[in-house]
Amino acid sequence: MKISIFLFKKLLFSAKSSFLFKVTNIITILSLAFGVASLNIVLSSINGFENSIYDKLSKLNGKSQVNYLFEDEFIPQEIDIEYAFDGIEYIEKQSLVKYKNVSQNIIITGLPKNDFKNFEIFNQVNYLNINKNSVFIGSALAKKLDVSVGDEIALFNSDRLKNISSSERFIFLEVKHIFSSGINEYDDRQIFTTIDTLQEFFNLKSFISGWILFNETNKEIEYPLYEIKIDEKYSILFEWINAQKLPIFFIFSLIAVVSFFGLFSSISILYDERKKHFAIMKSYGTPNKVLSTIFVLQSIFLCLLGSLLGIFFSYMVIFLQEKYRFIAIDENIYFVNYLPMEFSFFNSSLIIVLSILISFLISSISLTSFLKININEVLKN
Repeated sequence: MKISIFLFKKLLFSAKSSFLFKVTNIITILSLAFGVASLNIVLSSINGFENSIYDKLSKLNGKSQVNYLFEDEFIPQEIDIEYAFDGIEYIEKQSLVKYKNVSQNIIITGLPKNDFKNFEIFNQVNYLNINKNSVFIGSALAKKLDVSVGDEIALFNSDRLKNISSSERFIFLEVKHIFSSGINEYDDRQIFTTIDTLQEFFNLKSFISGWILFNETNKEIEYPLYEIKIDEKYSILFEWINAQKLPIFFIFSLIAVVSFFGLFSSISILYDERKKHFAIMKSYGTPNKVLSTIFVLQSIFLCLLGSLLGIFFSYMVIFLQEKYRFIAIDENIYFVNYLPMEFSFFNSSLIIVLSILISFLISSISLTSFLKININEVLKN
């Protein structure tokens, strides 16, 4: 092995190497670097985008929610003592709001007054102004209804239209704050109020829908309760994100694979460049194993150098993008106003390992013709 490494160094870095040989090696390294960098940047973008959406939704809804198994049924607040979840009690209902002549189906969530501060979108809210019949409304919904802070919207109770008087079918809620989560689909339907407002209006007494959990719970969740993760609650959104992964990954994987074919050119030129040297070494009894190792080391060296250069370049692009956010995207479509990237040491290491394996495969294929070298014919020419 030491002999192979010594000969590999002498042949690769020989001052007698032709200009074509040196240029081909440089082009091969740069093309590999481009392919690896492209693939790593795309993977980082996909991971960064998915994690960015997950983090944003987690700040809005917690990492998970513990709910009652049966729909339209609610949990007595007293059960909280038994299960002792480290979460926020909440009520969630589908209903309808109306302002002037415009109405809209919405999801209304009721929270304890003192727990609004746990949600990032309410950081600018003066919690002393939160009282019964206060409402926080999404920016997209506010635009659709054409309401401003201080206006009153009507919330309708569709559960017991036959059993209650017309005056009890709706209440007026004062808009105290208009929030923007950055997710248009969320801001278009979501409103918040206090939990006691919903308990009284929907005649829920001391019942709740469940708990919003911002941390993983160690408690065993037993029937009739169940836990729903944030990616399960918004499964359609995350399925859409996952659907984008495969075609994007496939396209840039092809770019990376095409870059690896530059190794064939480099190995072919190495063969032509050093054919006479190899013939002389073989005539002196140098084993095929040594000559084969030189070929493999040539391929692995170029691939490793190109991969490391590509990883470094992709890291710099990811670092600059996260710091300066120079690649902007449409927030109304992608839920964020810039392309989030997240560097992954695991993905980078995996790309390097796969690169080495591919280079080994390419060099092994090339060995078939190389080992059939005709000593007499080469030396004669």
